[in-house]
Amino acid sequence: MAKNSRAITVAAGIGMAAISTEHFFSAGLSSPITTRKFLAEGAQDRAEVERAVGLAVLLSLAAGAVLSHALKQPWPLMTTFGVALFYGHEYDRALSEVQV
Repeated sequence: MAKNSRAITVAAGIGMAAISTEHFFSAGLSSPITTRKFLAEGAQDRAEVERAVGLAVLLSLAAGAVLSHALKQPWPLMTTFGVALFYGHEYDRALSEVQV
């Protein structure tokens, strides 16, 4: 029984970290595809997007650290880092594809 509760706690930590990271990105930013379109049309500023990505990464890592501390596991922070790295890469790619 203790083994099952440990697995459930690990899964919950990973899931909560991934979902919270995604929410921090989606709350302050359009999708990478929409961001690329807005930048190309001049409706959005590159510096504004970079600030929003930086803030989303910062908030995500803070939430992951809190979850890791609360659950006494490294997995939430590691998950947060991986998801934030993925999103950061996607937004960086969207920014680099548009010349403004």
